Amino acid sequence: MKTKTNPLAVGIYTIFFGLFGLNDFYFGKYKRGIFRLLSFFIPAIYFLYIQPELKISLAHKELIDNVYVPVLSEGNNALLTVLRTVMLIVLIFSVLWTLLEIIGFFTRRHYEEEQIVSNRRFVLSAILLGWSGIHDFLADRSKYALFHISLATLSLILIIVTRINFSINDATFDAYMFTFHAVGLAIAAVNEIIAIIEAVNFILASKKV
Repeated sequence: MKTKTNPLAVGIYTIFFGLFGLNDFYFGKYKRGIFRLLSFFIPAIYFLYIQPELKISLAHKELIDNVYVPVLSEGNNALLTVLRTVMLIVLIFSVLWTLLEIIGFFTRRHYEEEQIVSNRRFVLSAILLGWSGIHDFLADRSKYALFHISLATLSLILIIVTRINFSINDATFDAYMFTFHAVGLAIAAVNEIIAIIEAVNFILASKKV
């Protein structure tokens, strides 16, 4: 099928989701999109999930002023420093790349008017990137795409905010943060399930034609 290049989709995926490489996926540049997706998500997952757990697992407790305090050895501290530096460099590279593409979006005035979208591309976009609504933009269903983007944005906000260390030692606050985090993950899962259902319906409709 053929679809018109949607300037709204290009703008949203470049400005708001450029770090995920979604603008590249929208134009069918999958290798480049995967590279950009990994260059952002690997450092993000490291800083949000892996580094805190790694600090705990690499630490040993020493008795200091009659209190057992978690302490990192010089070797483990050096390892964490190297990992943190590498991940930070990759993250900065990803951010700068995105900024350059945002500048390019505002300075470029012409895109190919139409894209040829195969059934395979549509289905893969729905299954692998359904949360982003790319498959709906490819099918000229902007309203459905914006619905997916709204759910994706909400889930990302909940997940990221609940991973921030607010330095508040309160059981009730922690319970709320855990609940919000779980809700964010649930919204992301539901968002993807809806996209998969759309892909299944598309396949069934194609077979009837």
